[in-house]
Amino acid sequence: MVQILGVLLGLWSLHTMHWGKFNITPDPRPDAMLVQVGPYAFIRHPMYLSIGLFFVPLVISEPTVERWVILMMLCVDLLIKLHYEEQLLRQKFEHYAHYSTKTHKLIPFVF
Repeated sequence: MVQILGVLLGLWSLHTMHWGKFNITPDPRPDAMLVQVGPYAFIRHPMYLSIGLFFVPLVISEPTVERWVILMMLCVDLLIKLHYEEQLLRQKFEHYAHYSTKTHKLIPFVF
């Protein structure tokens, strides 16, 4: 069920930012616009959250050392990307600082 929520959040995020504007790297595209609607009205990085919601249940359902190590590596990678992307977005969009005061980075009402 949590994985389905992750997939739905990911699809909602992609739809909101318009499929053609999606970039796999954290670097904003030259034609990027600051999206503040849909899931982005609540958190700034819903795609990263959707990845977590998809993979955490895989580890919990069959916990092995290997799965935990891979999950931790994924979490570290996503947090590094998140931090890097935040810096780039602050440079690209003058209103990003204000937007970041109204939303959480990754987990609504928490972080």
